Amino acid sequence: LTVMSIQMAGDKQKKGSHLVAGGTIVGVLVLLMAAALYRPLPRRMAKSTIDKAAMHIIEPVLRISYYYPSRLCPNAYCMIYWTRWTPTALSRLIGPMFDWDPNLLMETTHWDGVKVRVYHPRNNATTESDGAIIFIHGGGFVLGNTEMYESVTRTMAKMMSTRLFVSIDYRLAPETVFPGDLEDCEKVFEYVIDNGPSMFGADPRKIIVMGDSAGGNLVAAMTQRRRARKAEPKILGQVLLYPLLQMSDLQTYSYRYFRREMDGLAVI
Repeated sequence: LTVMSIQMAGDKQKKGSHLVAGGTIVGVLVLLMAAALYRPLPRRMAKSTIDKAAMHIIEPVLRISYYYPSRLCPNAYCMIYWTRWTPTALSRLIGPMFDWDPNLLMETTHWDGVKVRVYHPRNNATTESDGAIIFIHGGGFVLGNTEMYESVTRTMAKMMSTRLFVSIDYRLAPETVFPGDLEDCEKVFEYVIDNGPSMFGADPRKIIVMGDSAGGNLVAAMTQRRRARKAEPKILGQVLLYPLLQMSDLQTYSYRYFRREMDGLAVI
């Protein structure tokens, strides 16, 4: 019994040593990988420690799952497919799409043949404005969809408290040539003008259009085309979030500034 006890104690000690050694190796590998992937955040990008920590986790995950694999694609079709599929899949983990909220009615539908994600209050009396907001997502004109932006648009719909908030799932390049994407956005705008008052109680004179990146470009283009046609009612306002407004001159001050000051930083 004494010999068996000593042997069992020795086996436990060996197992414990193996676990410690294995844990140490894994820990060192994790630290080395974190050091290799680390990139500092741009100044003033996030204020709270929690937001900064989240960005330091999300940004390397995006590079590993989204950016680096796309560089291995043998052709443009593979690259487009991968860069479209990956952020959509990740967005389902971060903010899954669902159609129930205690304060909002939400649905994915088609307006004049264009796919849209619609948010409106369960009770119009609770809104702070009888206007409408139309959101156009970014993605370089080739990727992005309403599902990828669900977490953002749902949050904005709650915070802005308007009669109607709609996100447009316009057709993408290269399958759709310009101005197909712009025409999709204009169709939705006209649909809101014609049906917003009766369906949602939204005033067609109080429509604000907003978009980020390539979506900002589509917002600006739609606004200028509508102004050129002297169409009524006018767009009440446009909100351009880091918009892509021109691609003819890559030596402007802002291009040179971001290249000089932010090259190599996280999310750049």
